[in-house]
Amino acid sequence: LQALELFRSVGDDAGAARALVVLGTAAEEKGDFHGARRYHQESLAAYEGLEDSGGVAVALGNLSNVALKQHVLGDAEALAKKSLDLYRQLGISEGVAASLINIGLAAMERGDVEEARAALRDCSTIASNLGHKELLTHSLIGLAAAASASTRFIEGARLVGAAQSLTDATGAQLPVIEKAVLDRTLAEIKANLSDEAFDEALAEGRTTDFRDILRAS
Repeated sequence: LQALELFRSVGDDAGAARALVVLGTAAEEKGDFHGARRYHQESLAAYEGLEDSGGVAVALGNLSNVALKQHVLGDAEALAKKSLDLYRQLGISEGVAASLINIGLAAMERGDVEEARAALRDCSTIASNLGHKELLTHSLIGLAAAASASTRFIEGARLVGAAQSLTDATGAQLPVIEKAVLDRTLAEIKANLSDEAFDEALAEGRTTDFRDILRAS
């Protein structure tokens, strides 16, 4: 807050916008979604005032994250699609991939498996080309959920294995939403496969190149 006040006191609107992003992200991590939404809405207004398209895209993506965590799926998807359009116009591939994750997860939550799968496959392609292992991991988790929802449990287990292998390689902790999706998907897959079939498919996913897993899915 002190940084925000300082930027505002000297008329540094860009600095104030960045401070609002930081405050919103911190509030989100603490589970204060009301506060996070307020800060991100303020950062959106600030970036719009600055005519900073990149900043607007970031703010929209942050608001989509909050809406997704609150299970306000229509808002989460609409905001992510606005962010996606801006990132595509700006040619920022990482932002495109991050937006596609939210679109895919929101579609999964409202039961549109095919839309989810299309968005998440696009994300996996972009993330793979970028070498962005965290975004790739998130897309694999979403694709595993889509496979499980379509009763393709062996495929789902392989995708989970591929995601786990990447997580082991990066050492990164999964965000709250992706962790919840992974846990729910694993439980569903295990409930529909024998222990032997599950272990075999999971091991195959962990030891096979993720590109081959994606091509087979």
